[in-house]
Amino acid sequence: MPKLVQPISLYRSLLRAAHSFSAYNFRDYALRRTKDAFRANRDLFGEARDKALQTGANELKRMKRQAAISGMYQTDRLVVEGGLEGKDKGGRARVKDQGWD
Repeated sequence: MPKLVQPISLYRSLLRAAHSFSAYNFRDYALRRTKDAFRANRDLFGEARDKALQTGANELKRMKRQAAISGMYQTDRLVVEGGLEGKDKGGRARVKDQGWD
């Protein structure tokens, strides 16, 4: 039974680490890569399984380190404030005039 717990624990840890990325692109890539790797290696046994688990553990360390580094260098996002914008119920675009004239 402990052999079954280790891959599941690693999988959950990788998913948690992937969610720690603040940038959507990195987060989505890490989630997709983790899920694809576990699907591809689902039927491995023996030495190949151990090697895949070691690779996963290395990826977890790398992902945690990269998430910490990317958290240090966050840039300000461009936020355009102007009130109520978007589409109304009729499908017409609604943009508030900024009044800069």
